[in-house]
Amino acid sequence: MFLYFFKRVPVKRRSTGKNLIDGNPKQQSKCRFLRGLFCVIIFVFVLLLINVVNIMFIKSNVFELEDVVNGIGSTLMFDSVTRATTPPTEVDGLLFLNESDTSGLLRLERSKQRNLSQYNIDVLVIGSKEQVDMAKVQRETWASHDAVRHFFLSTEYDDVDPLCKDDTERFDLLPQVRTCHSHAHWKNLDSLNKVTENFRRVYARREWLQKKKNPKGWLCVQRRFITSFTKLVELYAETKSLPDYFILADDDTYINIDHILQMFFISPKLQLDEGLNQEMMMYPTIDEPVVTAGCRVRTPDHFLTNTFGYGGYGTFFSRGSLERLIEPMNCNMDGDDIIVSGANNDPSKQSCKKLLNKLKYSYPMNATISEEKFFKMGDSLNQVFYKYSRNLDVPFCMHSDWFVGYLANFHNISRHTSTLGGDWFDERKADVQENRLHQMKGNIIYRAPEGECKHGESEECNAESTVCHRMNSKSLRNIYRESLS
Repeated sequence: MFLYFFKRVPVKRRSTGKNLIDGNPKQQSKCRFLRGLFCVIIFVFVLLLINVVNIMFIKSNVFELEDVVNGIGSTLMFDSVTRATTPPTEVDGLLFLNESDTSGLLRLERSKQRNLSQYNIDVLVIGSKEQVDMAKVQRETWASHDAVRHFFLSTEYDDVDPLCKDDTERFDLLPQVRTCHSHAHWKNLDSLNKVTENFRRVYARREWLQKKKNPKGWLCVQRRFITSFTKLVELYAETKSLPDYFILADDDTYINIDHILQMFFISPKLQLDEGLNQEMMMYPTIDEPVVTAGCRVRTPDHFLTNTFGYGGYGTFFSRGSLERLIEPMNCNMDGDDIIVSGANNDPSKQSCKKLLNKLKYSYPMNATISEEKFFKMGDSLNQVFYKYSRNLDVPFCMHSDWFVGYLANFHNISRHTSTLGGDWFDERKADVQENRLHQMKGNIIYRAPEGECKHGESEECNAESTVCHRMNSKSLRNIYRESLS
């Protein structure tokens, strides 16, 4: 089309048949000028078009989070693969995990020294870049409590592959799911045992997965829980600044922090002052290694003893449990014996046996998820799983809740469950080594939800609730207001 205008078009006289511009220098000069002008216009138009296309492409690959907190008037620009170009360390209390580092956390803690509560609770919420507003509401409501020191948010930028949830269509998920359902997957990892057999049978069943709005996104977030958790715990190890309690939660979780303080801080301290032995406490002091599920799920125990938390109700780690996670394991082999510096009952010895010589032992000592492949002498447990979650080069075939349950039950970062709560299951499992994930005041699921496991499921959350799940912005604000009145 454009060539039509560059072509010298002959216009003939009716009478003579000669071209109008032949022999007319002024007409020829004018035509040359018009053609040149038209070329310039076309050139400028093409440049503008290229710029518009580039801008549209950039916007499609950039996450723009405007006004994360009311009134800040700032914009965070995140590239789809790299980190933020100009990230603040903290935006009105909201910390993005992918931008958190050791020096940033230390500076932040120094700046907060004057405002610190006598209790320190950190929260890590596993959310999405598409639902940052939910984390914002959590921070404005229940997590605004003075006892909450840091509130971290993990999104797709903390995935091993930040584009994980976008690069596969629904029908392409079937090969991955089939792999996870095969015996060969865990056998190739030298980890086919009672634990992984249970994972294999029930992980991501096709009919269940297809009900998900974004099946690929759900699969991606399972690994994100572990990469995010291990990164944050590694930051604690580097800063040597552990919270008194650490909460791992979803972005639709509600937690009554006053209830948590009473349960995990105030009551244990009073009991200790009265001379009660820690072993006789349902919830011991923060220095004791305890991992508690806001809602504990257990599977039928005719096959194996297996408990895990329903993540949406939160999982609670005492400082003592975090210390076990970051403690270097000074173990070595001397023939067939495991040498560990420390007492015979040192929890490191149990993990050393699993990591160095599991084939020598029977269940549950021989049950791993192949983490031993990533162990190096002197590693902490957290470092082992930090490498595991990032470097496993096969499909990640585990629900995030199962991983937390496995860590608590099979690596002794939590002391054995108490028989004082009147739960018949814990009483019956008093001598079962791998029953170490604690429950919160009768919140359990076995066939049907009990206690506050109903809140957000079959019953509505209320002002007296300690934990709730499946909340939205409106219900979070309403329950929080009611809890203050």
